[in-house]
Amino acid sequence: MFYLSYQFSILSNVTLYELFIETGGLTDSEDIQREANKLLADYKFKLQKAEQDMSTLQATVARLESQVIRYKSAAEASEKAEDELKVEKRKLQREVRESQGRVEELETANSHLQRRLDKLKNAKSALFKDL
Repeated sequence: MFYLSYQFSILSNVTLYELFIETGGLTDSEDIQREANKLLADYKFKLQKAEQDMSTLQATVARLESQVIRYKSAAEASEKAEDELKVEKRKLQREVRESQGRVEELETANSHLQRRLDKLKNAKSALFKDL
């Protein structure tokens, strides 16, 4: 509060000086006082407006900082989930490769057994023809 009073007293002195300069010092003291009060009221209003704007901006800064914190935590959670998904994807890809290898082994074994079966059928047919 002292700071504001000090500012107003400085403004009053500056205002009076400005009026003195503008009028050349040749006006009625009531006119000077009236103009000084008018300028002082104007400066007080501007100061109040500036303080109000400053408090609004501080509230905005606080709100934005909390948003940044939320977004950072959301980004960290997303990155963690992404890393977990990458690990899961690699695991599933490895399982797919292993399964494909097993399928190829089984297909090879199946074709080998199919050839043996065909040979046995041919041998059986040949044996029955001979009888």
